[in-house]
Amino acid sequence: MTGYFNLLMLSSKWYARSEMGGGLERSARRLFQYVLEHGHRVVVLTRNYDGLPHREVIDGVVVYRFPIWGRSRLMSSLSYLIQCLTWMIRHRKEYDLIHCHQSYAPATIGTLGKLLFGKPVLVKVSTADEFSERRELERLPLFRVRRWLLRRVDRFVVVNPKAREEFMELGIDPSRIVHIPNGVVIPPRAALEHDVKHAARIRLGLP
Repeated sequence: MTGYFNLLMLSSKWYARSEMGGGLERSARRLFQYVLEHGHRVVVLTRNYDGLPHREVIDGVVVYRFPIWGRSRLMSSLSYLIQCLTWMIRHRKEYDLIHCHQSYAPATIGTLGKLLFGKPVLVKVSTADEFSERRELERLPLFRVRRWLLRRVDRFVVVNPKAREEFMELGIDPSRIVHIPNGVVIPPRAALEHDVKHAARIRLGLP
């Protein structure tokens, strides 16, 4: 995709203005800074766990938070799905790419968006091994339906090779899985000053 585009991101949780959030939010925040700097637009659809404003603009990103119905995990997922899809139907001409953080409810909703509106969908898989997303998926309601939808995702981005193997075992076409480790922000002083880099090379035993 070239030129200007609108990115719609689905994430079960998103940080408030006053906090950085967890690893997922911090990683996405760095990505969105780059996306925004290149003239694109970003909208996030998330759950409202903490009674925060329904709509808020944080660092240039438009965030919509939807209330949670009931107390069960199933009702939480169902309420998020219905409210996201309602928003996506109403605003279907306002986004070009659906970016789903993790392969749970966001990926289910994002893939339904693809089937309904023909929008390309990308899913970022953030964990493997002990905290495997695949293992968690198998414990969720409607696993077979979720797996059927995941097989229709355009691209998966995994942060380590083990996650790639786990999703291939779910029947995902390996050509649709890309391994991209999370980036690291290098402070300007460490990046630019010769003495700092030289000392780090010595400490790490690098030429």
